[in-house]
Amino acid sequence: MAVEQSILKSTKANLGIGVDDTSFDTEVLTFINGALSDLVDFGIGPDSGFEVTGNDEEWVALTGDNLDLNRLRTWLYLKVRMVFDPPQTSFLQDAFQQQIDEASWRMINHQDRERRRLSALTDVDDDEPIILDGGGA
Repeated sequence: MAVEQSILKSTKANLGIGVDDTSFDTEVLTFINGALSDLVDFGIGPDSGFEVTGNDEEWVALTGDNLDLNRLRTWLYLKVRMVFDPPQTSFLQDAFQQQIDEASWRMINHQDRERRRLSALTDVDDDEPIILDGGGA
């Protein structure tokens, strides 16, 4: 079975909503986009953010070919589930929140490692100011 590439369709399927059922799309899209706005703070995806407007936006637009970011699918499902259809017991709510927190930490850690790797390749120190000399005198 092929993995669904549409962010909306795969999230709906994980929530137990038929992919052809559009009755909850407005709510699910609202919660998906709210969760995706956190990714900008994590340094994941485009700097200007990412918006899902329908079935056309795919996971590859966020993760590229980076397999370390596959946990993004689980993270997004759990974030949406917690507001769309929260677990009925506090035990399950805590378990979901712990998974969200761990996935968040791992994604942030991954992005920090990537920044350090790229920084080492370009020999740029983010903490050191870059001074541009305008020439002249």
